[in-house]
Amino acid sequence: MKLLTFVAIAALVAWPFAASAATLYGKEVYTLGQNQSVNDDLYIASEAITISGVVNGDLVSAGGSTTLSGRITQDATVAGGTVNISGTVSDDLRVAGGNVTLNGIVGGDVFVAGGQIHIAPDAVIQGDLRAAGGQVIIDGRVIGDAHLGSGRIKLGETAVINGDLSYRSTKEAEIATGARIIGATRFNEIQNRFNGRQILAVSAIVKMLMFVVAALVFLWIFKTGTPKVVRHALSNFWPDTLRGFLVVIAVPVATILLFITVVGIPVAVIVLLGYITMMILGGAFSGMVFGSWLAKIFMKKDPAPVDWKTVILGTIALMIVQLVPLVGWVAGFVFFLVTLGALSRHWYENVWQNR
Repeated sequence: MKLLTFVAIAALVAWPFAASAATLYGKEVYTLGQNQSVNDDLYIASEAITISGVVNGDLVSAGGSTTLSGRITQDATVAGGTVNISGTVSDDLRVAGGNVTLNGIVGGDVFVAGGQIHIAPDAVIQGDLRAAGGQVIIDGRVIGDAHLGSGRIKLGETAVINGDLSYRSTKEAEIATGARIIGATRFNEIQNRFNGRQILAVSAIVKMLMFVVAALVFLWIFKTGTPKVVRHALSNFWPDTLRGFLVVIAVPVATILLFITVVGIPVAVIVLLGYITMMILGGAFSGMVFGSWLAKIFMKKDPAPVDWKTVILGTIALMIVQLVPLVGWVAGFVFFLVTLGALSRHWYENVWQNR
């Protein structure tokens, strides 16, 4: 169970490569109405997602909030700050989110990682449940086994687990009198809740997921500007790397000098906020640049492709490369600098000069 969070989120990121054709949407708000349907796999990146209709295929979605009350005829893979699922998923369900509520029917297995996880009373999971989070509450029915890992685990009076219950926690689960566990119950007590390696591993995976989602959202919202930034970085690699290095060094110095002058404090605050924003975007975009670079070098594509595949592939590949001692860190830093340089040039030419 210690790797459950990794499995859930890694599956979320890697799953889109399993399909060759799909319907893609990147909007601030996406809605599939009750009488609407999509006869294809559906991939969505949006701030708010509502699916009340039917998806005749797989669903892969990432957004700030997701409400799924319709029907998915195959697998569903969902990431979001708040995820509410009250519809039907015919096959497996994978979820990663801050607050996750499942109150529907899942025909296969459920893999879920989140801060707060609630399997509500009307939920029916035909397969196994694997859940890891800060708090896991089960009030619904699990036909298969339940494998849980959490700081707090609670089974309510309406909870039913037909198979075995096995869980890892710092304390025993709270099991209500009416809860039914047909199989065996196994409790593996965690002696040290704050395992440093586990925390670092989960943090790295969450960071990767955030970068993937951010890059996809920017790619679909700024369909013209984003490819320009990436291709400029690849065609002006070392000049943009130098520009990025100067941004990293010069902007903090200028900010400190502005703070010292007192009069320049308002400007310093604005510059500092802009600097932080650029650093975050540089981290998110560097995987995209790396993925396009890989496609250009190994697939001999010119101009380099900039799409959802290069975003996901590049982000995962770059984080793997960075695990290599010293060399990996240098490579990651160089791609961060070239991305930062391209972003700052784009901002200067398209925002500052047109102010």
